[in-house]
Amino acid sequence: MHSPGGVTKCAIAWIFASSVANAGFLPVGDMAHARVGARSVRLADDSVLVVGGADNAEPLASAERFDPSSGTFAKPIPMHDARDTAVAVLLADGRVLVAGGFTTAGLSRTAEIFDPSEAAFEATGSMQFGRVAAVAAGLADGRVLIAGGSNVAPASAELFDPATGTFAAAGSMSTGRDAAVCARLPDGRVLVAGGASEDGALASAEVFDPLAGSFTEAGPMSAPRVNARAVALEDGRILVVGGYANSQYQATAEIFDPQAGVFAPTGSMTAGRMSPVAARLADGRVLVAGGSDALGARADAEIFDPAEGLFAFAGTMEARREAATATLLRDGRVLVAGGADFFGDGAWQSAEVYRGEISDPIFASGFDGAADWRSGARLRAKRTISAATASRRAAIPP
Repeated sequence: MHSPGGVTKCAIAWIFASSVANAGFLPVGDMAHARVGARSVRLADDSVLVVGGADNAEPLASAERFDPSSGTFAKPIPMHDARDTAVAVLLADGRVLVAGGFTTAGLSRTAEIFDPSEAAFEATGSMQFGRVAAVAAGLADGRVLIAGGSNVAPASAELFDPATGTFAAAGSMSTGRDAAVCARLPDGRVLVAGGASEDGALASAEVFDPLAGSFTEAGPMSAPRVNARAVALEDGRILVVGGYANSQYQATAEIFDPQAGVFAPTGSMTAGRMSPVAARLADGRVLVAGGSDALGARADAEIFDPAEGLFAFAGTMEARREAATATLLRDGRVLVAGGADFFGDGAWQSAEVYRGEISDPIFASGFDGAADWRSGARLRAKRTISAATASRRAAIPP
């Protein structure tokens, strides 16, 4: 029997099923190593560099490059030092600065630069202090701000100058901040918020002014947050979501207004999430996925709509992922790689891409590479996390 227009019911069902299969999350090729606490940066050619992290035993001294056209990772690229929970920032000339992190010898103060044209890392100047779980942001003049983290001077900050390959002191924050969030504001300043100090989780925030070379106090968040996530919205405001504090996994979110210098609450997620991934989509909405709560890592995802101030369900990932990486690709997909289920399978070497909802513009373009992404063997072996990663997670202040 044919439906109106000559399209059979079977064809309609097939079209709908295909659309559903192509929406949400789809697997891509695995990385060579399981990686939790890695960092990711999209390069000028749209490939994604995933740097460092820890595997089943210890911090990794390698990076992997994802090719969106093939859906696969290339052979690992050796780094000079192993780095778990380092910082990685795209420089103005297309290279990537990688600094600090946790190594087998403790906190690292070394840094290195990845050159995409050479597909290799080169050593550069060292920071004044070793740092793990610091925050970093590229400035309008090409320098890079690195602040806080676990170190002997947790309130300190420094600036990296790519022209000289050196670091210089950049003043101090009002308090030490470990596992805070940061984001560059439209006027070139940098917001740093939350994190943990010796006294516990923080709700306070401050702003770094590159012209003055100093930090000034901003309005506090409505709740303290450790291992939250911050995303710059299209209008220049900053969304801060999730985190952990006072024995609570935060489901709340709030938005920082750079002009007023204050936070305002917005809609809440359906679940509390510590260390989720977050990425702004091409249409201005924000994908928030995974993270963990009291029961362990999560696989579900939500999308925040700034126009409505609300979150909505956005599908489920192939794996439960905490402390993974998320990177927006040029075609609108989001690569999510690595992470871990600390209470279950441990660190993951798998990766997947978020393709949006059925009604999203990406489907109207006719783009379809699902067959390529599903090809190749998928390794789902159980992993154990490194002792360093496990001890740091257990040490999160209540």
